[in-house]
Amino acid sequence: MSNNLAATYSRSSQDRSAVSPAAQQRKFADLARTDGNAIVAEFADSVESADDWERPGFRDLLLALASRARTWSTLYIYDTARIAREDEFLRATFNHTCKVHGVIVRYAMLPEVGNPLVDMMVSRIAPVFDAIHSVTSREKGRAGMRENVRQGWRAGGRAPWGYKLEHVNTGVIREGIPVTKSRLVPADGAPTAAAYLKGRAADYSRAGLALKLDIVMSHSSLVGVEWNALTYAGATVWNVHNETVSKGYATGTKRRPRDQWVIQEGTHDALITQAEAETILRRLENSAHAHRRGRRRTSAVHLLTGMLRTFEGTAWYGDKGGRYYRLHSKGPGSSRSVPADAVDRTVLAKVNLDLRSPAFAENALQGTRRILGPSHGTEIAELHGKHKDLGRRISRFMDMAVELDSRAPVLRKIEEIERERAQIAGRISELEERDRAAVAAAAITADDVQRLLGTMAEDLHSYDRDGLKNYLGAMLDRVELDPETLDCQLHYRISLPMRNKLASPRGADVIPLMNSTTTKVA
Repeated sequence: MSNNLAATYSRSSQDRSAVSPAAQQRKFADLARTDGNAIVAEFADSVESADDWERPGFRDLLLALASRARTWSTLYIYDTARIAREDEFLRATFNHTCKVHGVIVRYAMLPEVGNPLVDMMVSRIAPVFDAIHSVTSREKGRAGMRENVRQGWRAGGRAPWGYKLEHVNTGVIREGIPVTKSRLVPADGAPTAAAYLKGRAADYSRAGLALKLDIVMSHSSLVGVEWNALTYAGATVWNVHNETVSKGYATGTKRRPRDQWVIQEGTHDALITQAEAETILRRLENSAHAHRRGRRRTSAVHLLTGMLRTFEGTAWYGDKGGRYYRLHSKGPGSSRSVPADAVDRTVLAKVNLDLRSPAFAENALQGTRRILGPSHGTEIAELHGKHKDLGRRISRFMDMAVELDSRAPVLRKIEEIERERAQIAGRISELEERDRAAVAAAAITADDVQRLLGTMAEDLHSYDRDGLKNYLGAMLDRVELDPETLDCQLHYRISLPMRNKLASPRGADVIPLMNSTTTKVA
C-alpha cells in the first residue's frame, strides 16, 4: 500500500458557525501538499449528527477502512468533533478501527508538535472540549432562532391551521444558496379558525363549535389550536415546548412556563384579538385537567435543582412558585427557605469569576496531572513477570497435552490461562498509556487552559434559563449551601475518557477542576 495516498472525511452540521465542507476540503488540500500526499478518496456527510453511527459517508468510511482494496494510508479530518462529540464508544471504535488497519489520522485543527506524547495528550483532551462545544453550539443555535423570532420570522415548523407560509428571499447567499426566511399569511381556513377561537374565548364548547363550523379535527388537535392562541393574535411565539428525550419530555411536561416563551407581537395578520388569546390561554392553564395531572412545572426557574445541597449532603428543593429553595429536615422548626434568585445570582457570578481566574486555570491543569497519577513502572514490571509465568505454564500444558489421549481437559485449562494472560496484557497496555499521557500533560500550559475557560465564561452570557441550567449541570458536580451561615461552595468537574470502560468498573475518571472558595449568598 502506498504511503503517499490519502483520503478525507468532512461533516457539516446545523450549527451555522461551523466550518463548511468546502472549507474543510481546502484545508485538507493544503495539508496534503505539505505532507507530500495525494488525496484519492473523499467521504462526507451533510447536516448529520456527530453521534450518529448511520451517517452515510461515515458508514462508507468504516467499510473502506476494512477493505483490502483500499490504497490510501492517511486520513485527513478537520477536528475530532467531525467523528463524535459525546458518544465515547463511537469515538473509541473509530480510533480502534484505524489503528487495526494501519491508517494514520491527521486532524487539521489539532497542533502537530512532532512529539507523540504531546499528540496523545491533545487528542485525549480534545473530545472533552468537543462535548462542551456541543452544548455551546446547541445554545447558540437557540439564540439564533430567538433573534429570528424577534425580527418577525418563523423559527421553523409548519404553519398552524388557518395560515400558510410565505417564503422571503433575504438577499443573503450562504454556501452558494440564497437564504430564505418565512412568515405567516392567512390561508383559506382563516375565517373558520377565527370563528372557532372567538367562540372558545366566549366559552362555547369545543364539540359544539366543531359541529356548528363543520370542523373535522380531533379533540387533542383543537386543544393544540387553542394553545397557539397568541399566534392567532398576530404574534410569533417560540420556545414553547420542552426538549424531548428517550422517555418523553425532558422536564416531564410538554410546555414550558409562559414566562419562558419568546413572543414577538405584530409579526403577521391577526385572526383574533390579544384579549381573546389571553382568555383562551388562561382557561387552558387553569383547567381542572391541567391541575389534576400536575403537569405545570417551572424547572428552569431554579437553576440548581439536583445540584444544591447542604455541606452534610441534604438536598435543597425548588418550590412550585419558583421563588425559594427549601430544605426539609426531620423535627419541628427544621425547615429552611432561601430566595432562589439570590442563590442563583451568587452562583452565576462566582462561576464567571472562577472561569476567568488564572489560579483556577492552574488548578485545572494540576487536577489533570494528578488524576493521571505517578508512574506505574513497578506495577507494570510485576505484571510483565506474571505474563511471562503464564506463558511458561501454557507451554508446559501444551507439552502435557501431546502425551495424553484425552486432551480436552488440558485444552480447557490452556484456554483459561490464555484469558487470564490477555487480561494482564490489557492492564499493561492501559498503564503504559496512562504513563505516556502523564508525561504529555507536562506540555499543556495553564495559559492554554485559561483561554478555554475564558471562552466558556463568555458563553454564559448567551444562554437563556434552560441553557444555563444545562450548562451548569455539565460543569458543576454540586453546590453546597449552609442553611445557617449561607456560605456557598462550588465543586466543579470534568469527565475525561481516560479508562477502558470494558476493563474498569469505575468507568471514566472525574477530574476536579477546583473546589471554589466559599462565597456568601447575598
